[in-house]
Amino acid sequence: MAAAGCARPALDAEDLSYTREVIAEYRDARDRRTNIECLFGDPAARGLGFTPRGLSPWAGLALALHDARVSAGPAVVGHSR
Repeated sequence: MAAAGCARPALDAEDLSYTREVIAEYRDARDRRTNIECLFGDPAARGLGFTPRGLSPWAGLALALHDARVSAGPAVVGHSR
């Protein structure tokens, strides 16, 4: 997503920090249910009858995009479509 110049989904700094804290224990999860809960947040989890974890919509994807953009540096961060 970062290499493609995606700017969204995005969260503010406080929500990024909270999301990182909540999903830390699930980072190595391999089951579809936990991955959906963490990547797509509570609205998706509730819609599928899964466990809400207190996460914003698209929380895990927003965190992954943020981290990828930060680690890639200006070459990716400055890229937009």
